[in-house]
Amino acid sequence: MSTPTEALNKLKVINEDAEGEYAVLIYYINRDLVPNDGTNPPLGVVFPCGYFNRQKDAIEERDRLSSKLGAHSVVVCPTNRPFALRASPTNETITYSYKESDSVDKINESIKRAKERKRQIDAEVEKEVEERDDTNSMSYLINKIYLTVSSLSRAQSMREQADKCQRVHEENFKLVLDHFENHPDHRFTWEEQLNERLTNRGEFVLRDNIIKIMKSLELQIDVQSPVDN
Repeated sequence: MSTPTEALNKLKVINEDAEGEYAVLIYYINRDLVPNDGTNPPLGVVFPCGYFNRQKDAIEERDRLSSKLGAHSVVVCPTNRPFALRASPTNETITYSYKESDSVDKINESIKRAKERKRQIDAEVEKEVEERDDTNSMSYLINKIYLTVSSLSRAQSMREQADKCQRVHEENFKLVLDHFENHPDHRFTWEEQLNERLTNRGEFVLRDNIIKIMKSLELQIDVQSPVDN
């Protein structure tokens, strides 16, 4: 099977109207493109596949591309509007599985089943959302259980992340203090050097944040690495 990039390069794009109200997009997140080997891979690829005046035509083109490319994210979205890339498909996306040996008819049947299943799920979700306001309903209870569990899980994850960040901060702050002890003159010249480097690169926000936070640490630096008089 060809790679995502190769498949996109072979794709014939339909531009019914470059200023049409609806666009068809294919997107891949980085896990679809390259393995996570610790390098700096692309975040993803977005490929505009056509512009259409009617939403119906855009949807038909989406389904055609889905059957051609397989289980990838192909979406219809309004032009001149932001579109969020997500790691998981949303309600706007038809996702299905296929084998390279499957016929076009079989792939189209898979799309049809996926769309029907999506419609059923959307109807169920809409009904549950309406029932959530009824404090006596099961949908109300399940929603509150979900919020209870998800918020606790998120809080635990954030605490773990905070603990990790604190450890990294303490380890590196100690290395900064050690460096100041070994090179006392650097304590008074690092800011000028940082300012010059990041200003030249246009990284003004990063520059200002680093300087601001380091100034907030000056008292700790004075206590742990006092200046010789």
